[in-house]
Parts: sequence; structure tokens; C-alpha cells
Amino acid sequence: MGRNAMHTPEQVFKVADDLAALGKEVTPNVLHAALGGGSMTTIYKHLAAWKEQRKLVAAPVPVAMPEVVLSSFNQVWQVAAQEAAKEVAAVRETAEVSVKEAERNLSDAISTIARLENEADIESTNLDLLNRELSDTKRAANASATEAAKREAALAATVDQMGNQLADQHAALQRSHEEHQAFRQDKADELARLAESFTARLAEQGELLRLANDEINNLREKLAGSAAQLDEARQGERRVNTDLVKYQAASQEADKQLAETRRLLDEANASVLDVTSRSANLDGQCEALRAQVQTQENLIRGLAQVDPPEKKTTAKSKTTPSAAESGKGEA
Repeated sequence: MGRNAMHTPEQVFKVADDLAALGKEVTPNVLHAALGGGSMTTIYKHLAAWKEQRKLVAAPVPVAMPEVVLSSFNQVWQVAAQEAAKEVAAVRETAEVSVKEAERNLSDAISTIARLENEADIESTNLDLLNRELSDTKRAANASATEAAKREAALAATVDQMGNQLADQHAALQRSHEEHQAFRQDKADELARLAESFTARLAEQGELLRLANDEINNLREKLAGSAAQLDEARQGERRVNTDLVKYQAASQEADKQLAETRRLLDEANASVLDVTSRSANLDGQCEALRAQVQTQENLIRGLAQVDPPEKKTTAKSKTTPSAAESGKGEA
């Protein structure tokens, strides 16, 4: 709201002249209405100047009258003037009292109007300031709303992206877990086969040693039989020596097979160690994946808590794995 309009003297004089020409009474309120508003104190000041100007307008030029008419007129005029002087004196006295009272009332009214106009100007200035502050606040609020909408859209996109990454990591973790289980099963089967083969070989070598010992015992019994059978025993001893050579060769072959078996057992143990090491590495990778998944889930929960209430349910449904998927991941 702007301040009251300040009219120039020319504008006030012109409107006052127009009103006087129409035969209307020229008062401050009538002027205020004819001017379409404005400062009442300014109108009062210019109206007073207009009235003073009107008093200075030249009086009509008198016309000379004949002596007889003038003498009669003077006599009548004197009588009328005496009567009129009495009435004028009474009216003037009354008028002076009324004028003084009106002037006091006018002065008070002008002071009150000036005070009210000043207060109105102050209120207008304050209202303009409040309107500007309200406009600035609205602009800031609109900017904040736009920024919040952008941040909300970016946050929703981030949540969706992290939800997709979490799903991919859940799938990768499940595949790694299944591959780890298959690898452990294969190595366990292989270790069982190697242990079974080693046990069979040990049993076979033990049977060969038992048979050789039985044969040696039989030969020794034949040597201890009697002196009559010495030659036969010697022959038998030779046969035994021959058989012993064969047995030694067989024993050497058995030692070779035993060494080969031990080598296979060492390879099996090394394979078992390698399987154990790879299993430990896979377990560590699984634990690292679980920790990463847990960290991203916590981050998504923290981001979801910033969203408006109507979007928290949607964010949770996108980021929180189902009970079945959680069970698979923990397995």
C-alpha cells in the first residue's frame, strides 16, 4: 500500500473552481471526493489558499447615480444601515464566536487528520515491508520446496540403485555359497575315494607280507626237520634262497608300492590342506560379502529414515530382503 497522494495547488484550485462554477459548496470532504482521495491536510492547506485568492477578486465598478436619487438613497441607506448595523453587529459577534470555535475545531481536526495520516503512512510502510518479507519468504519457501523435491528424487533414485545392488549381491552371495558347497562336497568325495584306495592298498600289502611270513615259517620248519633231509633241506634252502630273492624282490616292489602309496597319501593330505585353505578363503569371502550386505542394508535403512512417511514403506519393501532370502544368505 502506497502513501496518500499529494495534490498540487493547481489541481486543488481547478477542482474547487469547477465545483464553485456548478454552484456546489466547496468543502474539504467534497474536494477529497472530487480529487479521488489524497492527503486531507494538503487539501485543507490548498483550500485555504484558494479561499484567500477568491477574496482578492476585483469588485464590480460602481456606476454614478443622480444627486436626487443619491440623496434619497442615502437617507434610506442610513436608516437601513443603522438597522442593519445592529443586526450585523449581533450576527458578526455570533459569527466571530462560531468562526473561532470552527477554527479551533478545524485546527484540532487538521491535527488529528495529520496524526492519522502519519499513522496510516507508518502502517502503510510497515505493510509494504511485511509484503516484501512475505514475498521473500514465499520465494525462499518455493526454492526450498524445489530443492527438497530434487533431493527427494535423487534420494529415491539412490535407494532404488542400492536396492538393485543389494539384490545383485544377494544373488552373488547365494551363487558363491552354492559353489562353495559343491566344491567342498567334491573334495570330500575325492578324499573319501583316496582314503578307501589307500586302505585297500594297505590291506593288500599286509596280505602279501603275511603270506611271505607264512612261507618263511614253513621253510624254517622244513630245515629243522631232520639231518636225513639235510640235502633236501639244503635244496629246500636253495629254493628258499631263490624264493627269498623273489621275496626280497617282491618286498622291494612292495616297498616301492608302499612308497607310492605314501606319496599318494601325501598328495591326498596336500589336497586336503588345499581344500581346507580354499574353504577357509571362501568362508572369509562369504563373511566379507555378508558384512558388505549388512553395511548396505544399514545405509539403506538410514536413508529410508530421511524419506517422508509415505515413502518409508516403499523403500523398505525395495531394500529389505525377504525371510526366505535372509535364510539362504545365512546358510
